[in-house]
Amino acid sequence: MAKKILVVDDEEYIVELLQMNLKQHGYVPICAYSGIEAIDKAQKMKPDLILLDIMMPDMDGLETCRKLREDHLLKNIPIIMLSAKSEEADKVIGLGVGADDYITKPFGIRELLARINAALRRAERSLPSDELIHVGDLQINTSAHIVSINNNIINLTLTEYHILKYLAENVNRVVTRENLISALSPFISIEQSAINVHMLNLRRKIGSNYIITVRGLGYKLIVPDEAQS
Repeated sequence: MAKKILVVDDEEYIVELLQMNLKQHGYVPICAYSGIEAIDKAQKMKPDLILLDIMMPDMDGLETCRKLREDHLLKNIPIIMLSAKSEEADKVIGLGVGADDYITKPFGIRELLARINAALRRAERSLPSDELIHVGDLQINTSAHIVSINNNIINLTLTEYHILKYLAENVNRVVTRENLISALSPFISIEQSAINVHMLNLRRKIGSNYIITVRGLGYKLIVPDEAQS
C-alpha cells in the first residue's frame, strides 16, 4: 500500500512541487497550508510521515510539532522539518520539540526523497516485541510502544522512545553516545550533537532522577532510589 505523506507549508508553490514529486515516486501526498489544518488532517487521515515547514503564520511548525507529539495517536509518526534556517541552534530546537529529521531550504528533491525513505524504513523496522520492561515505577510496554510511570502514560517521540528503551535494556550500565548511535541505527537516525537535546527532553518527561550523566562517558538509566546509594 502506498505511503501517505502530509506536506505542510504555507507557500503553495512548494506544496505543489512536493506533491508532484511525491506522486511520481509512488507516495500519496496530503496537503495542508497551516499548522491548524495539518493537525486536523493528521488526525483524520493518519499519514505515514509528515513534512513540516517551520515558518508559517498563526501556528508555526515548532508549535505544530509539539501538538502532534502530544496526541497519543499521532506521536509516533515520523516528522521531517523543512526550514530556511540552517544554524545548528535552529536544528537543535527543531529536534528538541520532537522532529525526527531536519532539512534546510533550498534542498534537492533526491536528498529529500532519500530522507523520507530512510525515515519510513526506520519506522517499519521499529517492530515491537511482546514484553514489558520495568525500571522502578517506570514501565515500557514494547508491544504497544507505551511508556508509563505509576500507570500514567508518558508521551514520547519515536526517537525518545528508542533511546529510553535501549537505556532500560542496559539498566545500571553506562551507555556511551557512540553505543547509542550504533545500537539504534536500524531504527532511528541520531546525530551526536542532538543526543543531549533528546536526553533533556527525556528527563523533563520522565523525571530527572531516572537518567544520570556519567561525565566523560555517557548516560545511565537507574532505579531512582539507587541515586541515593
